[in-house]
Amino acid sequence: MQDAMTPERWTKFGYKLCAIPPGSKRPVGREWQQHAVPPERFNGNGMGVIHGLSGTCAIDVDDRALTEQVFESFGLDLEEMIQGTFSWEGRPGRVKLLYQRPNLIEMRIRKLTKGKHPDVHEVFALRGAESPQKAAQDVLPPTIHPDTGEPYRCLTEPRAVEDLPLPPKAICEMWQGWDEFKPLLAVLIGDECLIKKR
Repeated sequence: MQDAMTPERWTKFGYKLCAIPPGSKRPVGREWQQHAVPPERFNGNGMGVIHGLSGTCAIDVDDRALTEQVFESFGLDLEEMIQGTFSWEGRPGRVKLLYQRPNLIEMRIRKLTKGKHPDVHEVFALRGAESPQKAAQDVLPPTIHPDTGEPYRCLTEPRAVEDLPLPPKAICEMWQGWDEFKPLLAVLIGDECLIKKR
């Protein structure tokens, strides 16, 4: 599945791409978020979807067990969400889910983390861009993951942007009101550091 996903095919699916150099997750070039790279100019680089230009956003799950715990409290089933859209992984147990960008005022990258430095780890992130001027992208299959040395792997069939669903209503509400939801999220993951900041 992922072997067939070339820059040409992603572009035909409506994705605006940035180039990801080998051994990195960071795009090539200045102001990359404003200028999609044509398929013929990748020259062996990996690919990332530019959310602001593509009209997309993503949920990036790093801690699957805690994310499932949080989402269940909002009436969401993570596995059903994974199967209901285009999703992929770079490491086992971590997953990205892609959606069409909803019509929200608030679309900044939001991260739920647990613990404190140096033991902080990310639970999940809501990744999007409020405008093409804002930098937000996610690395696509079959780009090589810099840590594992293996390609990012599709979990479900890739979809054109126009065929992607919108994020669930509960996710949109969480994204829109992140500061108000954060104390509840801290309780759900048992993060004493965030709870004490209330």
